[in-house]
Amino acid sequence: MNKINNFEMFVLAFKISSLSFGGGYITIPMLRKEFVEKRTLLTEEKLQDLAAIAQSSPGSISVSLATGVAYEIGGLKSMLITFFASILPPLLIISLITVFYDAFMAQTLIQKIFKGLEIGVAVIMFILVKDMITQLYKRDHKVSIILLLVSMILYFLLRTHVVFILIFNLISVFAIERFVK
Repeated sequence: MNKINNFEMFVLAFKISSLSFGGGYITIPMLRKEFVEKRTLLTEEKLQDLAAIAQSSPGSISVSLATGVAYEIGGLKSMLITFFASILPPLLIISLITVFYDAFMAQTLIQKIFKGLEIGVAVIMFILVKDMITQLYKRDHKVSIILLLVSMILYFLLRTHVVFILIFNLISVFAIERFVK
């Protein structure tokens, strides 16, 4: 596998954090492209495992995922550097917007830019879900795909409350673990 130094890790984390409007799920394809495809520092399976851990961890998914990737690649020092690189862009952007909020939001162009960002985030989210389903299928997790699709149907088509979907998935996972194996 290739190596990456801490300065490169800082620059990459800063860049990804600066460009990832839409939160943690948007960072997954960016991290995949950089660390799985381009630099081959992680496997697809390891990135998915780290994404699952980041989703269940408290705090920002993008920061948790970036720091998890950094820890896996370079250890504790790399993780701390990546943590600061990941929180710095949002901190600067939010601070700047806070100072000029009224002036920003009064501009029609700014409002249109944010509407355009919403569309871009939706497209990236769709691609992410498609890629995750493809990877689950390749890893022979067909039951997980079925649970995901049933959950999406329950939520989007039947407008079932999220708590009931979580309970359904919890019961399903325990039943599969107990009776299918």
